[in-house]
Amino acid sequence: MELLKKTFSLVILGGVIAAACGCGPSAPIVLKDRPDGCLWNHSGGSPERSSYSDISFSQQPGLLWVRKFKYPLHIEPTGALGFLLISTPDNKLHVVSANNGDIYAEISFKEPVMAPVVISDSMAVLNIGGYRLMVENWVDRQQLWEADLNGAGGEPLVLGDKLIWLDGMGYLRCFDISQGKRIWDRKIDRTVSAPVSGSELGILIFPDDGVLECFDPRSGRLLWSFDTGARIRNAPVIVEDQVIFCSADGQAARVNLVSGQTVWYHDLKLPVYGPIASDGQGVYFGTNNRFIVRLDFETGDIVWKNRIAGPVKAGPALTEQMAVFTSIDFNVYFVDKASGLVKNKFKTDGMISTRPITCQNKIFVVGEDMNLYCFGLPEE
Repeated sequence: MELLKKTFSLVILGGVIAAACGCGPSAPIVLKDRPDGCLWNHSGGSPERSSYSDISFSQQPGLLWVRKFKYPLHIEPTGALGFLLISTPDNKLHVVSANNGDIYAEISFKEPVMAPVVISDSMAVLNIGGYRLMVENWVDRQQLWEADLNGAGGEPLVLGDKLIWLDGMGYLRCFDISQGKRIWDRKIDRTVSAPVSGSELGILIFPDDGVLECFDPRSGRLLWSFDTGARIRNAPVIVEDQVIFCSADGQAARVNLVSGQTVWYHDLKLPVYGPIASDGQGVYFGTNNRFIVRLDFETGDIVWKNRIAGPVKAGPALTEQMAVFTSIDFNVYFVDKASGLVKNKFKTDGMISTRPITCQNKIFVVGEDMNLYCFGLPEE
């Protein structure tokens, strides 16, 4: 934590974050180059959002601490530079230390943050009330620019210097993230429930009618489309040039992101509403009918399928040895990735409908019981 405090110091001034040095807007913080960066934007399904972290535990992690908030926590936290950004229904964004749960600052807005915050270095992208997209420097609290969302409920997608989102009027928008200048937009004449996903190879839209469309990130031109024959409500996962999705109707597929060609397609009859995760060897997800599942990445065959006590509405987080699932049955499940056996579980005080995240060799879970839970190994 001392390294983080030397990098920048936060002070609370009238409920906002300000740079303690008194300088102008701070330079971008290159989170990807920092071992303690904890860059965790796993909503939306971009390559950095496969929900896999290479942290390793020598034994089963236990509860380290709990931070109580005033309201139920329904939105996934975002990790950045050793901090967690946690939004609450009282129109606040809390900057919380991943080390001990201390709240460094609270940022107040006129309306609640509706979706997980997206981080790109020192820039934070926020969906405010479903009607304003706001880009701010989250370190010194300088607002860079904003745009109309027109009633959109989802989070945007960051691809390099591009910010891409689907607004409430059905337009897929692409802007320069630093300057707020329009690059292109395209009308999507379909209802879309799943978040926008993609990589530099293509932007993916999963309309409710099941026709997957891939667009060129540079121009917005349609590259290919693929009729999945299924209702998709969740974020897919992208691993290099492969995209894997599971549907609410029970199908799972792997498609080449460049060509749109199907690698494998299976009717598993397992309804999936939450995001999926992959470590490049397996594909992991929980189902609405209380199963946790691992598929083989190469073939799509079921490696293991085990039943737990409650439905899974969120995706898992993956470490070297474990898949960590949450459920609306109040439990956090620590599952062996190889066997699918539940090695440990922890009972919270409320339903959990968001994914766990990892940061600084710890696992974090937020729940409707108003608590932020931190799991890990005690320090020597």
